[in-house]
Amino acid sequence: MDEITFSTDRGNLTLEENFETARMVEEFFGMSQDPAQIPATDENIRWMNKNIPDCINVIKSENKLIGETFIIPCNQEIMNDFLTDKINENALFQRVKKEVTYDNFDSIYLCSATIYPEFRKQGLAVEACVKSIKKICAARNLKPILFFDGWSNEGSNLAHKVARLLGLKIKEKAQIYMKSKKVIIFDLDGVLFDSVNLMNDYSISAYPELTIKEATDLHRENIHEAISKLEKKPKEESDTEKLEREKLYVERKMSTPMYVGMKELVGRLSQEYTLVINTSAMRNNSVPLLEREGIANHFSYFGTKEVHPMKVEKFKMIAQEFGQEMSQMLFITDTLGDVEEAKIVNLPTIAVTWGMHSREYFTEEPHANLVAIVENTEELEETIKRLV
Repeated sequence: MDEITFSTDRGNLTLEENFETARMVEEFFGMSQDPAQIPATDENIRWMNKNIPDCINVIKSENKLIGETFIIPCNQEIMNDFLTDKINENALFQRVKKEVTYDNFDSIYLCSATIYPEFRKQGLAVEACVKSIKKICAARNLKPILFFDGWSNEGSNLAHKVARLLGLKIKEKAQIYMKSKKVIIFDLDGVLFDSVNLMNDYSISAYPELTIKEATDLHRENIHEAISKLEKKPKEESDTEKLEREKLYVERKMSTPMYVGMKELVGRLSQEYTLVINTSAMRNNSVPLLEREGIANHFSYFGTKEVHPMKVEKFKMIAQEFGQEMSQMLFITDTLGDVEEAKIVNLPTIAVTWGMHSREYFTEEPHANLVAIVENTEELEETIKRLV
């Protein structure tokens, strides 16, 4: 079994570890795109490392970063202003920097917990939070109030477990409005971004015997499963050549344009609905595209390949995350394979015809969950408003 370590046990969180952890959290939460969140600036990271190092618990497996938790010592005046929405998280942090020390705090804000998917469901975030809280409270034998921003079921569960284990009073800033909003799930490639030709080129570069039609047909099912079952001979290449080919793909994808009208549509929809991404792509070649267009902050969840390679499993995670039934949500995709995965959980689905698959793919046979096939962004917006 891999050795799991926590920085609070060592007691020597390095500045380098602080910066590495900040990069990981930025990758997951995109703080730079949301002024309400605490930005991972050089100034903030150095202040944390100097003044509250035990509040950042870096979790490693075999000396490799796999997660973190971050708590912020606070006072009840700042806590109450945050809980009543008078200040946001970033404003909370700026006041803490000026007003709060290890010697005078009486409450703790559970700010973040980030664990790579393959290490989740092992209780690591709970253990890390408990270790940090015990460490900063030990000198004063203190029982602080634990408070948190209840925007996700996972975060809420974590906070309540930590409070129960430590016997702490708990307060929640409940995001009732967000949870009451309907969830719209977007596929990324072929729906938001015009990357279809690039994806087919990439498939053919890996399997040179594939035709364009065969590459397109790979998306009749989950793309990762389809590739695992391919009988075509893969390209003969060294590990270095494969890495170079994958690197070139990511570089080319970063210049992929959005479909005309989709950026504006996402902006309008984000005012009324909770938007999430469910994509087969890796995070490093999907989320940066949204950041480039300045719309990453419109999405409340990024279901990339790292979360799970199967979209159907991510549909279940999204439903749990936002406390909604499948019938309450809506999925927008451009592939028959996605329609099939959504059908497994009875998720209402809209197919667009400007991506990987044409209308003919979607009309080959009936699909009970396929509620509409649309030809353009105007029709898509009208259909969403009618259905949700």
